[in-house]
Amino acid sequence: KGMLSTTTPGKIIEKRRSNYQYLRTTLFNIPTLTPLFNDLPHNVCPLSFPLFVKDRNRWYKALSDKGILVLGWPGYYPGFDWEEFPEACNLKNNLLTLPVHQSLDIHHMEYIVNCVKDIAEENNESMG
Repeated sequence: KGMLSTTTPGKIIEKRRSNYQYLRTTLFNIPTLTPLFNDLPHNVCPLSFPLFVKDRNRWYKALSDKGILVLGWPGYYPGFDWEEFPEACNLKNNLLTLPVHQSLDIHHMEYIVNCVKDIAEENNESMG
């Protein structure tokens, strides 16, 4: 109750959407990065910016080393028959999520973009 009384959901949604759109716009020209979604529907408040990358584990480590909290689904639960769900395996192996939460300002977003571009360039993945 306390947290809800100090937040404005509309502003949180607006900030998250703005950060998402910033990443979408600034990262679109890196050919080996493919957003999971082409557009963000008007009624969606994103948790993160999901994108497909080549060698997710390398990207995860490189971004984490630069202080960027990236999410994903590492590892496979041993009691589950993963062969029945190739789409889930594809997401686990290739999807990375970049942060867009409302506490991030333009300087944070620029830092994320610059790090992504630097990592892509180091691995010959940038436009060029």
